[in-house]
Amino acid sequence: MSQKKLVVLFGPTGVGKSDLGLWLAEQAGLPICYFEPVLAYRELTIGSAKPSTSDQSRVKHIGVDLTTLKHPVTLMDMYSKIVPQVITLLESRGCALVVTGSGFFMRALLQGVPHYPERSEDLISKETIFKKITGQDYDGDCITQDQRNQCYSELKDLWPKRAELLHPNDNYRVLRSLEVASNMGPQTPELFEQTRIEGLGTTSILPPECELHLFGVFQERTIYEDRLKIRIRKMMEQGFLQEVTDLLDYPLQGALKSVGYREAYAYLRGGLPPGVDLDEAVFRAHRQLARKQMKWFGKREDVVWLNHTRFDVPSLGAFIFQNVGKPFTMKL
Repeated sequence: MSQKKLVVLFGPTGVGKSDLGLWLAEQAGLPICYFEPVLAYRELTIGSAKPSTSDQSRVKHIGVDLTTLKHPVTLMDMYSKIVPQVITLLESRGCALVVTGSGFFMRALLQGVPHYPERSEDLISKETIFKKITGQDYDGDCITQDQRNQCYSELKDLWPKRAELLHPNDNYRVLRSLEVASNMGPQTPELFEQTRIEGLGTTSILPPECELHLFGVFQERTIYEDRLKIRIRKMMEQGFLQEVTDLLDYPLQGALKSVGYREAYAYLRGGLPPGVDLDEAVFRAHRQLARKQMKWFGKREDVVWLNHTRFDVPSLGAFIFQNVGKPFTMKL
């Protein structure tokens, strides 16, 4: 049986992994499979650094423009849309190329995905849950200690074993766990926890005969931060603020809470801290996200790290082809 190879290119936001992915895909004659939630929405173009029409014409882009903000998708929805196409490529071509900055996808790729219960059409959002518990509207950047304690206390009542694993001040995971517990339907949180721990009902996208090749892209800190500033300046020149202005009728949730869009919403509604301009707020958000991404990715010991400060795209791409080998090769 021939060896199948899955190449995963990842790294922090704005590091240049999309440029490298495009070069690899074009040289190999393969599509790019993106798992970047913000790229899934047709309305989010400038702030998402979506590949240009010209770039998309050069190779097929999977995972781009999957839906609209009127029909939001979860990460699990994206997984179910993209993964079958990755498997098809592995079966038909013997190799596939994925570009991502999502820790969720990396975790799902390596550990499989629990079979979550069916979502209710009346899905209860964390914003609704937060308001029910605290009596206040949810503002992810301004949660008080009293509100954290209220939410954590509610989680201890609904899902005690989950609460034991979390710190009361871990806003994101506490609220996400409350969201899961509130939308479980007939399947209780305790059964969900048993499924997660025992690995029941999980699926992995990798066929047994598939090799996984992980490549992380990074740049030296000062160079990377300069690159981020140039990217943000370019976003503003391309009309990012007008893009967000046209989206203000949508609630600030889901993809619109991603870096850049969240800060632009705050700017347009007078919510930025005094003395902080929009460019600086967006830069800080990108830098903070990049640190979190690198912290998560840095835990892996089976990653080949690529220094994009010292080596250009063709040099890095040639190294990847040499490292992976057949059937992931440059087309003649």
